[in-house]
Amino acid sequence: MKSTGGTSSAGFGSTSNTFKKQNNLSKPIDPMLMEEFKQIINELSTNEWTKRLKSIDTLSDFVKNNINTIKNAPPAKFISLIDAFCKVLNDNNAKVLSHA
Repeated sequence: MKSTGGTSSAGFGSTSNTFKKQNNLSKPIDPMLMEEFKQIINELSTNEWTKRLKSIDTLSDFVKNNINTIKNAPPAKFISLIDAFCKVLNDNNAKVLSHA
């Protein structure tokens, strides 16, 4: 067998890391905003379908008005947002379900 020498491919010999960890530090979220969010989530859990219906609009407006904050926040802060939408989409009341 013939040896090719000590040459190595540039892709395997380099030490650069293409998967660098990025430190994305998000700004703290306004506590009043989080309190408003929690209140909307609680309103979606009421037994009164008329209040749940209003809460869908409130939640939709909240998301529209705070989209940048939600996008830049750590996912754990707004995981209940997805849960709330899923819950509304599975509501037993036909009026609430159709409004969602």
